[in-house]
Parts: sequence; structure tokens; C-alpha cells
Amino acid sequence: MKDDLALRVHERLAAFPGLRPVAPGEGPGFRRRDLASVVEGALGACVDPHSLTASREQELRARLGEFGQARKDEDTDDEDMDRRRYWIYATGEPGPGIENKSEDRHEDGRGAGDDHSHRQEDRRDHRRDGAPGQGPVGTIAVDTWPTGAGALRIWSLYVHPVARRRGLASAVLDTVYEACRAEGLHGFRLDAYWTWQNSVRHYLNRGLWVTSWKHALVLSRLSYLPRYEVREYGRELAFLVTAGPATPASGSPEMMPLLVAGSEGGRLRLRETTEGCALMRDQRDAVRLYARSTLALHLAVRGRPLTRGEAEWAEADGWGDLGEPEGLAYKIGVFERVAREAGWRVNSPYANPMLFGAP
Repeated sequence: MKDDLALRVHERLAAFPGLRPVAPGEGPGFRRRDLASVVEGALGACVDPHSLTASREQELRARLGEFGQARKDEDTDDEDMDRRRYWIYATGEPGPGIENKSEDRHEDGRGAGDDHSHRQEDRRDHRRDGAPGQGPVGTIAVDTWPTGAGALRIWSLYVHPVARRRGLASAVLDTVYEACRAEGLHGFRLDAYWTWQNSVRHYLNRGLWVTSWKHALVLSRLSYLPRYEVREYGRELAFLVTAGPATPASGSPEMMPLLVAGSEGGRLRLRETTEGCALMRDQRDAVRLYARSTLALHLAVRGRPLTRGEAEWAEADGWGDLGEPEGLAYKIGVFERVAREAGWRVNSPYANPMLFGAP
């Protein structure tokens, strides 16, 4: 299923110097990078997709269960898929050198003769541009049909560890957003698992809004949601949004506090500011709802209390899709239980559920 606006977005993405559409025959290489991303997030292990053998890939997929299974259409042409896949390149820089590793030895030290097809695929999808050592350093996939209020969903965002901390993932997210806006869409959404703390913190640091936590954390950049900041003032956390154009003095837009969160006796204390209440009257209802949800996740990654009292906690499951911080506390318990049952690593900011502030 495709949409004309979405397809024009993809035309813009395909023309961006830091991206290249995945070509026919390159699906297995893309799939191995996808697997490396899941292994890192779920199991906390770093896997080099370039030296991943067929047997090791099979072993990891079996260990991950349903989460390790490749999509059935991943080896088909992207023209026939409901999302399009791209390689990420470090434009203007030499490649990170990951393609210069010996292709004749694997991570377990044995010869590569029995995985000849893997080596040939690597040569095709790593060096298609003809410059050894300057192959793709990451992946991203984007839907071909808008969801929700005119946004495209992003999948499979991955940057090889040796190419990180260069701003590549952030630049690609900016590119997708700008392409969406240029074609009249509001922006993008992406999913993140709560237990993948590095990813969650990265997206929050990028200023993405929390727009759902029904099945996973859904983080979004949408044109009708203003830029926000979260600032710490002593033991309190303030959530601020842009309240107007840039001021001549600072050159930056004025930021107005909407919400302030603190704690007392192990319980959350959350209040709306006077300025925030006035501003909210002129804003979409979504801003007020998403502000509370987004601040809740900022509190959670810091291990702060999420529950205000017994009455609010009693209604926590009613906010199981989005909304009040107690709903997030409830869902964190669900997310962590499911992750443990799946054999995932759970590195939680909360040593036990009582730290949510739950009665």
C-alpha cells in the first residue's frame, strides 16, 4: 500500500547524499544489521553484522524468538513493500573502516569457506559505491503510507558502533522530518522498547514527544507539537515549550514552563504552571496530553517517582495507552515483565516497582 505524498517523500530521501535505497539482492545485508540492532537492544551484546556467520545468525534469531524473525518480505524488491529501506552513509567522511576487516576470518576465528554466500553479499552491499572502506554505516526504513495524523513511521534505524557519535542518526531523522514537511505531512513516528534505555534516552535527547505507550513507547516529531526542553531546578524537573518567535536579545524562542514535577515522601508531585494553563487554552489538546506523557518518560529514565497517590494508582491501567504518569508506571511493569519472559536484558532505572511511588 502506498500514498502519493509518502512516495514523494521517498523521492526526496533517495536524493539525499547520506542515504541510498537498498537495491535488489541487498536484503540479507540489511537484515543482518537489523538483527545486530535487536541483539544490542534486547541482549546487550554488540554483534558486528559484517562478520556474522549464517550459523551465528540462526543461533541469535532462535534465541530472540519472535523478535528475531525476519519479515517475510525482506528479500523482495522495496517497490513491493509497505516500507522502503535505505543505507546510511557517512557523507563527506571516509568510512569507519569496518569493510577493511579480513573477510576470510569470522568472529569465532574459523575460515569463511562454508559461508561464501555471506561474503559475496557483504561485498555487494558494503562496496556497491566502489570505494572500499566507504560502504554504508547504518540502516533506516520508512513506511510508504501515513499513519495517524499524517505521519510516516520509521523502522530499523541503526548505526554501526564505530560510526556513532557523529550525529548520523540525528541527521537522518532531521532529513526524514524535513522531507515529510516539504510534502505536507506532519512528520514521523517510531517505536522504542522501554528496556532499550540507550535508544530511549537518545530519542528523548533529540526532543521527540511521547505519543503512545500502548504496545511500546511511540516517540514522534510532529509539526503541530512545539519544541520543548526539560530542565532541572534542584530536585524539580520543569517541562517547557516554545511560546513564540525568537527574541532579538537571545536569538532563541522564548520558552514557557508548562509542568513542574518534584517528589515528596517517595511520591510524585506534579503541577501545571499558571503560564502553562493560560498557554494551554490556545494550544491543541494533544499538546497538553503529550506534555504530561513526555515529562513522565523523562522522569522515568531518571528513576523518579511516577505515582502521586493511591487514588491515581488505582486508575493507572486506565492510562495504559497514554496520558498520566501512573499509566506509564503501570506499563513499565508490563514491559519489564514481558522482556524478562523473553530472556531480554532488563537494565531498569527502578530497582523495584515501589520506586515508581506506587502504594
